[in-house]
Amino acid sequence: MGVLDRLRYQGMMERAKNWRRATLVSNILLIITGFIVCISVLAMYINPRWLSLIQSINQLVDMHVKLGALILFGLLYTLAGLAALRSLKVRSTFLLGLQIFALLILTVVVVATLYGVATQWIATMPIGVSFSVQEFNPGDPKNMAMANIQNVLKCCGRESYRDYHIANEAIPIKWVPFSCCNLNEHSYATCKNVSKPVYRGKLGRWFDPVPPSPDATVVPESFSYTNGCERLIQHCLLPILFLGFITPSLCALISCTFASVYLHFAEKEDPDFDRPLDLRMFTFISGVKSE
Repeated sequence: MGVLDRLRYQGMMERAKNWRRATLVSNILLIITGFIVCISVLAMYINPRWLSLIQSINQLVDMHVKLGALILFGLLYTLAGLAALRSLKVRSTFLLGLQIFALLILTVVVVATLYGVATQWIATMPIGVSFSVQEFNPGDPKNMAMANIQNVLKCCGRESYRDYHIANEAIPIKWVPFSCCNLNEHSYATCKNVSKPVYRGKLGRWFDPVPPSPDATVVPESFSYTNGCERLIQHCLLPILFLGFITPSLCALISCTFASVYLHFAEKEDPDFDRPLDLRMFTFISGVKSE
């Protein structure tokens, strides 16, 4: 082999190693993003405030299904990244090609799911929030979804607190639910002091043997949050879901690109890459010999 051939061969070997490093790093990034998505969703269920918000929004849209899909896809992306690392370690063209194919199919499924989630969310959420505002009844445990949303997101009504004056007969005019009290400007004690019990759309009750719970009271509209809840739900929670679906998918596409290029050059540039598949990896399967 001449000097030029030797230099050319060394350059080809170096390129193969660089693509292998890029594939390795991209799959590590895929594992990290998939794991973060799973942990983030689980953390939301552990946090009491977020859990209350999730359960309330689940009455408007199928929030549990969407978050469950995020956990599933995050786990699958993590496993796919681990499979790629295993393929690179044993230098198997078959396993790496299979991982690329599976990852592309998974990404298509995730993108299709995201489209369905976004379409259903945008079409259903405004109607769900409007219905929750209309049906809200102070102290009724069956209609507390809006109270929980207002408590966590610090908002009131669909577009503003005035929605209760227009669409809800259980709230007196010039008053809003206790969950609308602006805790950014007023203390909880202040909200409690100015609150009044309400009964059938009027202040006061026919009998009051025990003090009513805060959720069974109303506060003056001057103490209310000014921003509506629909905008916060659409511009805060929907982007979080979007990031949870799209970020691992982008990492998966990058990983597939690097792995495909590496797979193209590896057989020509890496003399050790085209070794037979080591069947010892599959000895846990009945019938596979370890020779």
